[in-house]
Amino acid sequence: MNQISKRSAGALAESVLLLLLLQALAGCSAFNFLSSDQGNRYQYRYKLTSSLVDSLMIFRDDHIYIQFRIDDAAMKFQIQNISPEHLEIPWSRVSLGINGEFTPVRNSGNLYAEGQPCSPSTVLPPLGHTIELLIPARNIRSDAGQWKEQDLLPTVDHASVVEGEKIQRLAGSSLVLIMPMRFGDTTIDYSFRFTVASVDRIPWENVRYLRRPPPPGRAKEMLTSDQVVTAGIVVGFVGIASILLTQKKVEPSY
Repeated sequence: MNQISKRSAGALAESVLLLLLLQALAGCSAFNFLSSDQGNRYQYRYKLTSSLVDSLMIFRDDHIYIQFRIDDAAMKFQIQNISPEHLEIPWSRVSLGINGEFTPVRNSGNLYAEGQPCSPSTVLPPLGHTIELLIPARNIRSDAGQWKEQDLLPTVDHASVVEGEKIQRLAGSSLVLIMPMRFGDTTIDYSFRFTVASVDRIPWENVRYLRRPPPPGRAKEMLTSDQVVTAGIVVGFVGIASILLTQKKVEPSY
């Protein structure tokens, strides 16, 4: 009986390994087809140049501490109010410029809203902080029930040498975020300038995106699918809960 059980377990392990191998090969084939169909993929590396050059894209003054991240289509930032006054960000006055052409933005509050609705202002008390995601309003749209984004700058050359050379010459391009902030009775019109420090050709599998809020209608679906994972790790959470409750809170990061 033990020998039969061992043989069954061995056969099962070999079957699982074979399935994983076939899936990997299929994934590679799909990846090769995608890359050959769309050409080369490029990634932009930015630096913050509005005051001091900062490759970490961090800005700080007497009122705010803010750090930025930028992917192909969106800008994400974490901001903390370090002033003694309440901070208010009026999103209707925020705009993003790409090589001198400015457009209104959508943030996490109206990212998937139809038309051009205005997102309510964000208010932070002293030492309050938040994380926000910005996309040019014209660069995101709903198409047959799917939300599609347009890149800030072109990232695919479509197997064209000419297009690839154009993309490479975009090094030195600029993004400018105009974001007024109100502190009590004082308004400061912040202008954050970013410069493309380099343009690199990367493998397709290395493409990374900043996390987006789930589109409408998908939150319930994602919760349902996550329940399987949650059930598997809930025991671990319970086991370390007593440790976490005794630790000091730290500021969130992304």
